[in-house]
Amino acid sequence: MSVRLSKRLVHLGVAFGCAFSALALAGFVQIRFTPGSSGFKWPTTTVRFVLQEKGSDDVPDKSDESALRLAFRTWEQVPDSFVVFSEDTFADASRTDYAATDIHLIMWDEDGSSGLFPPGSNVIALTPLLASTSDGTILDGDIVFNGELRFTTDPIQDASRFDVQAVATHEIGHLIGLDHSGGTFSTMFASIPSGSTFNRSLEEDDAAGAAVLYGVGASTRGVVQGTITIVGGGSVAYAQVIAVNRVTGAVGGEALSNNSGKYLIAGLLPGTYDLYAEPVNGPYGLADTIGFKNESSTGFKTTFNAGNPVVVSAGQSQGASWAVPIGAPTLN
Repeated sequence: MSVRLSKRLVHLGVAFGCAFSALALAGFVQIRFTPGSSGFKWPTTTVRFVLQEKGSDDVPDKSDESALRLAFRTWEQVPDSFVVFSEDTFADASRTDYAATDIHLIMWDEDGSSGLFPPGSNVIALTPLLASTSDGTILDGDIVFNGELRFTTDPIQDASRFDVQAVATHEIGHLIGLDHSGGTFSTMFASIPSGSTFNRSLEEDDAAGAAVLYGVGASTRGVVQGTITIVGGGSVAYAQVIAVNRVTGAVGGEALSNNSGKYLIAGLLPGTYDLYAEPVNGPYGLADTIGFKNESSTGFKTTFNAGNPVVVSAGQSQGASWAVPIGAPTLN
């Protein structure tokens, strides 16, 4: 059995209904139908796509096509990932039937004919994915931009418009099976403001997903895993555990723990990290995913690992567990 769902990138940080789920115990956030089910992934490392010939009405010089190709190239440049994107220039680029499984379209819906964007929708783009319910294999994927919103390839000239390359880079992450992540500076964070080009490039936690799912990340990168508990006893449900690279200050990886507090951050580059746990109470919350949106998470004070720093080595797993006090959050 297979099911088609859509990933949403939402205007100015409000996450609505159709985000996919993330599995607790994943160092990057992978799309899944429900927590515990198989993660979404293409069966090969080559993903074909077609640029629909009309492109965006807002970009008459066709620079939107170059921006889209650059977005695909960004994901190809992860050094320990083998995922590549092949543009199918022989396909009928006039087609708009994104639901067809023989073509993977990148297109703008300028007139609402796709049915994906109700009038007045603030959803910037959607990535409809068709996947097997048994093993998560992606069978079809397309990217559809909301033509009712305004786009540009030069946001310096008009910051009220959405940058094509930034939005596309985020959506391509969904196309290869990655869900929204909690790092506010990550390409796969749940929202992007108009005028921003930040999402054109990948952060360490974004690249980790491509490396582990489609490359040799298991041997070139490391793992940190453990359990977050409550001071005095008890388990923490759905904590966000974050690893910050002590040298660069970048978020190297993150994970949502399960309802017993167990977590696993995969795909960390070798290095030294400071770990901390914080409650999922914004700006990223369980409602940003399908699987967790009806779950309840534990409230607690943001707490750093008493055993920091943690040294991560390639191909190795390192343990780190600590307790957090119940109380109002102190850091988000």
